[in-house]
Amino acid sequence: MRYLLALLCAAFLCSCSFVEGIFGSSDEVRYFTDRAQYTTDQSLTITLANEMDKAVGHNLCSSVLERRQSGKWQVALEQEGRACTDAIYPLAASQAVTFTFALGAQLPAGTYRCKT
Repeated sequence: MRYLLALLCAAFLCSCSFVEGIFGSSDEVRYFTDRAQYTTDQSLTITLANEMDKAVGHNLCSSVLERRQSGKWQVALEQEGRACTDAIYPLAASQAVTFTFALGAQLPAGTYRCKT
């Protein structure tokens, strides 16, 4: 039996590095998933899209999937074995970058969000 995972699109968080006057504002950077609902045999892909005319900094490597439990967000899935650094990578104007989570049967049905 496959569980249906519902994601709160409005709850997605995005940690981008912005330097005022150089990188612009976060209002022009979008962070979204490829679907609103998933089954555990699917992969979840998040996209960070820079819609500005200037570069932004990012690092999606440390992204985690969180599940809402008893009114609190708790880590449900981390990408184990991935060596992440604190580096901030440039994302050019009008470009996008993606990051994929492999979901699994261990995830119960519920409300999830991606956090980076």
